[in-house]
Amino acid sequence: MVSTNQPHVPAIGGVRPVGVLLAGVLVAVVGVIPRSGFGQTVEQRGNSAETNIAGSANQRPITSESKQATGIAVVELFTSQGCSSCPPADAALRQIHQIASKRDLPIFALSFHVDYWNRLGWKDPYSNQLFSKRQSAYSAASGTRRVYTPQMIVNGTTEFVGSNRAKAHAAINRSLGRRATSNVEINVGEESTPKSVSLRYHVTGATDGSVLNLALVQSPRPNRVPAGENSGRELSHVNVVRAFRSIPLSEAAGNVSL
Repeated sequence: MVSTNQPHVPAIGGVRPVGVLLAGVLVAVVGVIPRSGFGQTVEQRGNSAETNIAGSANQRPITSESKQATGIAVVELFTSQGCSSCPPADAALRQIHQIASKRDLPIFALSFHVDYWNRLGWKDPYSNQLFSKRQSAYSAASGTRRVYTPQMIVNGTTEFVGSNRAKAHAAINRSLGRRATSNVEINVGEESTPKSVSLRYHVTGATDGSVLNLALVQSPRPNRVPAGENSGRELSHVNVVRAFRSIPLSEAAGNVSL
């Protein structure tokens, strides 16, 4: 989770995050970070200076500008099916994910569904109080005390309205240009079942005071909302976080289950 006494700690990085598909659920190992937010964990891959995500005429494309750059961008969207302002942000996150996947860019989109709009007539089936607390912890860490949806946060340090694609592209560009300082190796354990994933991790590099963040994500089928602010609309999401763990790196290697 976010530390409230370190609001803007730079992220660190390492080997490319692992995605493991098990029973239709993706386990995304998304960061080795110093106490707050997500961090950068991607291998050196010799990205071409020409690699980019195409943007509109008034949006600077997302690019990997340096062949030596080893950064990634972890894009967290705090959203809700009970929020009428959220569908455009959900679409923005979906576009980021789709184009990054197509171009094999190290950009990881995560959809955290909060629960505080469930009182408006529709209970978001993906909402979790823990994700609302995570967003509140970000707010406390930044000192803004602002909690709203849709909110997008890139690498735990830059926040803005989630539907603002220009700001998203700019923040992602900055993150991709930062160098990684840690490496992560992940293996799926034999104990994994259709309902539980067992992972073994090994981290090298700068890990003092850091945590390993892991997210269990799923891209569900679109669903129609029968009540609330989005009544009658069919909503779709990408990489909906269903479980989340932060592992303090007191040791460089260990096991974890999700």
